[in-house]
Amino acid sequence: MLSKRLTFFLLVLCGAKAYAQPQAMEAHRLLAAFTLNFARFSEWPARVYASNHAPFRVCVMGEESLAHAFQPLTKKSIGSHPIEVQTSVWLERPQNCQLIFVQRTEREALGRLFAAIADLPVLTIGEMPGFTDTGGVINLFTEHERMVFEVDLSNARRANIKLSSRLLKLAEHVKE
Repeated sequence: MLSKRLTFFLLVLCGAKAYAQPQAMEAHRLLAAFTLNFARFSEWPARVYASNHAPFRVCVMGEESLAHAFQPLTKKSIGSHPIEVQTSVWLERPQNCQLIFVQRTEREALGRLFAAIADLPVLTIGEMPGFTDTGGVINLFTEHERMVFEVDLSNARRANIKLSSRLLKLAEHVKE
């Protein structure tokens, strides 16, 4: 099963072409696919789950169309944890999110977000210049008409998130 996931992940990372001006929904679906695979190649402390089958919460900060593109993830799971996609929970209870995806339209909220989740085991994924410099763990961007990503390991360690060595090998840039 893991090799099927890795194969899919590699296909998405290496073979997917994401052009600078794709249709918004297709671009959002691609972001959701990357996010799912990042989650599958990451590890959270056991204490983040109330039980072995507690939900894995993906919180989306962004436009409604982005949140809509993430809804198919609710048919998936991370290990034994079924995925729930939520859009406004991060404002009220960010500690209930295991992963927060931040759309570039939410840049002004980054300071509040990172203050609210400081030292919490939350994987943050964004799609804007400087996202990892402000505290994010993974940043997606387009380079040479391909979707690529960078990782900040110090931000991952601060969040107590372990990233797979396979994931790190696929990153365009890894900051220590």
